Amino acid sequence: ISFNQTYGDGRYARVSTQGTYTPVLKAGTSDLTIDSSSPILRGKWYRIGNLGYVSIYINFSSTPGFTGSGNIAVTLPSGLFSVGEQIDGDFIGSATLVGIDFSLTTNRSPYYVRANPTNNWLELYATGPGTTQPINPVNWNHMINGISGSINIMISATFRIL
Repeated sequence: ISFNQTYGDGRYARVSTQGTYTPVLKAGTSDLTIDSSSPILRGKWYRIGNLGYVSIYINFSSTPGFTGSGNIAVTLPSGLFSVGEQIDGDFIGSATLVGIDFSLTTNRSPYYVRANPTNNWLELYATGPGTTQPINPVNWNHMINGISGSINIMISATFRIL
Protein backbone atom coordinates (compact mmCIF):
# COMPACT_ATOMS: atom_id res chain seq x y z
CA ILE A 1 0.00 0.00 0.00
CA SER A 2 1.28 3.44 -0.85
CA PHE A 3 0.22 6.27 1.44
CA ASN A 4 1.63 8.92 -0.87
CA GLN A 5 -0.68 8.54 -3.87
CA THR A 6 -4.36 8.66 -4.66
CA TYR A 7 -5.69 5.75 -6.71
CA GLY A 8 -8.73 5.76 -8.96
CA ASP A 9 -11.71 7.16 -7.07
CA GLY A 10 -9.74 8.23 -3.98
CA ARG A 11 -11.00 5.54 -1.61
CA TYR A 12 -7.47 4.51 -0.74
CA ALA A 13 -5.22 6.19 1.77
CA ARG A 14 -3.74 9.51 0.70
CA VAL A 15 -0.89 11.49 2.08
CA SER A 16 -0.89 11.48 5.83
CA THR A 17 -0.43 14.82 7.58
CA GLN A 18 -0.01 15.82 11.18
CA GLY A 19 0.74 18.82 13.31
CA THR A 20 0.19 20.76 16.49
CA TYR A 21 -2.02 23.79 16.95
CA THR A 22 -3.50 26.13 19.51
CA PRO A 23 -7.26 25.51 19.80
CA VAL A 24 -9.57 28.49 20.24
CA LEU A 25 -12.60 28.38 22.56
CA LYS A 26 -15.73 29.81 20.94
CA ALA A 27 -19.15 30.91 22.17
CA GLY A 28 -21.37 30.81 19.12
CA THR A 29 -19.38 32.40 16.30
CA SER A 30 -17.33 34.66 18.60
CA ASP A 31 -14.28 33.88 20.70
CA LEU A 32 -15.25 32.94 24.25
CA THR A 33 -14.47 35.55 26.90
CA ILE A 34 -12.74 33.92 29.88
CA ASP A 35 -12.45 35.70 33.25
CA SER A 36 -9.55 33.66 34.57
CA SER A 37 -5.81 33.54 34.25
CA SER A 38 -4.65 32.73 30.74
CA PRO A 39 -5.53 29.12 29.96
CA ILE A 40 -3.10 26.65 28.43
CA LEU A 41 -4.51 25.37 25.13
CA ARG A 42 -2.69 22.63 23.21
CA GLY A 43 -3.73 20.39 20.38
CA LYS A 44 -2.29 17.65 18.18
CA TRP A 45 -3.85 16.40 14.99
CA TYR A 46 -3.38 13.64 12.42
CA ARG A 47 -5.03 12.92 9.10
CA ILE A 48 -4.80 9.76 7.01
CA GLY A 49 -7.02 9.74 3.96
CA ASN A 50 -10.49 10.89 5.02
CA LEU A 51 -9.97 10.15 8.74
CA GLY A 52 -9.02 12.90 11.16
CA TYR A 53 -7.91 12.65 14.78
CA VAL A 54 -7.43 15.41 17.36
CA SER A 55 -6.22 15.39 20.93
CA ILE A 56 -6.90 18.64 22.80
CA TYR A 57 -5.79 19.68 26.27
CA ILE A 58 -7.08 22.83 27.99
CA ASN A 59 -5.98 23.85 31.49
CA PHE A 60 -7.34 26.68 33.62
CA SER A 61 -5.10 27.29 36.64
CA SER A 62 -8.02 28.92 38.43
CA THR A 63 -11.74 28.32 38.06
CA PRO A 64 -12.81 30.14 34.88
CA GLY A 65 -16.04 32.01 34.33
CA PHE A 66 -17.21 32.37 30.73
CA THR A 67 -19.09 35.16 28.97
CA GLY A 68 -20.63 35.03 25.53
CA SER A 69 -23.67 33.64 23.81
CA GLY A 70 -24.08 30.40 21.94
CA ASN A 71 -22.71 26.93 22.51
CA ILE A 72 -19.15 26.51 23.77
CA ALA A 73 -16.98 25.00 21.07
CA VAL A 74 -13.33 24.20 20.36
CA THR A 75 -11.85 24.92 16.95
CA LEU A 76 -10.18 22.27 14.83
CA PRO A 77 -6.91 22.99 12.99
CA SER A 78 -7.24 24.47 9.51
CA GLY A 79 -4.49 22.12 8.24
CA LEU A 80 -6.81 19.17 8.80
CA PHE A 81 -9.15 20.20 5.98
CA SER A 82 -8.68 20.92 2.29
CA VAL A 83 -10.81 23.58 0.59
CA GLY A 84 -14.47 22.53 0.57
CA GLU A 85 -14.06 19.74 3.13
CA GLN A 86 -15.91 19.48 6.43
CA ILE A 87 -16.17 17.25 9.47
CA ASP A 88 -18.83 14.53 9.34
CA GLY A 89 -21.87 15.92 11.19
CA ASP A 90 -22.77 12.47 12.57
CA PHE A 91 -19.65 12.38 14.73
CA ILE A 92 -19.76 12.24 18.54
CA GLY A 93 -16.51 12.00 20.55
CA SER A 94 -15.29 11.99 24.13
CA ALA A 95 -14.53 14.88 26.47
CA THR A 96 -13.30 14.69 30.05
CA LEU A 97 -13.53 17.57 32.50
CA VAL A 98 -11.24 17.20 35.51
CA GLY A 99 -11.71 19.31 38.63
CA ILE A 100 -15.51 19.68 38.52
CA ASP A 101 -17.45 18.29 41.48
CA PHE A 102 -20.32 16.51 39.75
CA SER A 103 -22.53 16.88 42.84
CA LEU A 104 -22.65 20.60 41.96
CA THR A 105 -23.56 20.11 38.31
CA THR A 106 -27.15 18.95 38.59
CA ASN A 107 -26.00 15.45 37.66
CA ARG A 108 -24.92 16.52 34.19
CA SER A 109 -22.23 14.06 33.27
CA PRO A 110 -20.61 12.61 31.29
CA TYR A 111 -19.44 15.18 28.82
CA TYR A 112 -18.84 14.69 25.14
CA VAL A 113 -18.19 16.63 21.95
CA ARG A 114 -20.37 16.79 18.86
CA ALA A 115 -19.30 17.89 15.40
CA ASN A 116 -20.47 21.19 13.95
CA PRO A 117 -19.83 20.75 10.19
CA THR A 118 -20.85 24.32 9.35
CA ASN A 119 -17.86 25.70 11.24
CA ASN A 120 -15.58 22.62 11.44
CA TRP A 121 -15.37 22.67 15.22
CA LEU A 122 -16.40 20.51 18.18
CA GLU A 123 -19.17 21.65 20.56
CA LEU A 124 -19.19 20.59 24.23
CA TYR A 125 -22.28 18.74 25.49
CA ALA A 126 -23.41 17.42 28.88
CA THR A 127 -25.87 14.65 29.62
CA GLY A 128 -28.11 14.15 32.60
CA PRO A 129 -31.16 12.19 33.62
CA GLY A 130 -33.36 12.22 30.52
CA THR A 131 -31.62 15.17 28.88
CA THR A 132 -28.69 16.14 26.70
CA GLN A 133 -27.76 19.75 26.13
CA PRO A 134 -24.97 21.85 24.69
CA ILE A 135 -22.83 23.67 27.21
CA ASN A 136 -23.12 27.45 26.94
CA PRO A 137 -21.56 30.16 29.15
CA VAL A 138 -24.65 30.31 31.41
CA ASN A 139 -24.79 26.61 32.26
CA TRP A 140 -20.95 26.42 32.42
CA ASN A 141 -20.96 29.11 35.12
CA HIS A 142 -23.69 27.17 36.96
CA MET A 143 -21.61 23.97 36.75
CA ILE A 144 -18.52 25.60 38.27
CA ASN A 145 -20.35 27.55 40.98
CA GLY A 146 -18.59 26.93 44.29
CA ILE A 147 -15.53 25.29 42.73
CA SER A 148 -12.05 26.65 43.32
CA GLY A 149 -8.82 25.45 41.82
CA SER A 150 -7.74 24.27 38.42
CA ILE A 151 -9.95 22.68 35.78
CA ASN A 152 -8.73 20.59 32.85
CA ILE A 153 -10.64 19.73 29.69
CA MET A 154 -9.32 16.83 27.61
CA ILE A 155 -10.85 15.98 24.25
CA SER A 156 -10.08 13.01 22.04
CA ALA A 157 -11.83 12.66 18.72
CA THR A 158 -11.55 10.51 15.59
CA PHE A 159 -13.88 11.43 12.73
CA ARG A 160 -14.53 11.27 9.00
CA ILE A 161 -13.77 14.20 6.77
CA LEU A 162 -16.24 14.71 3.94
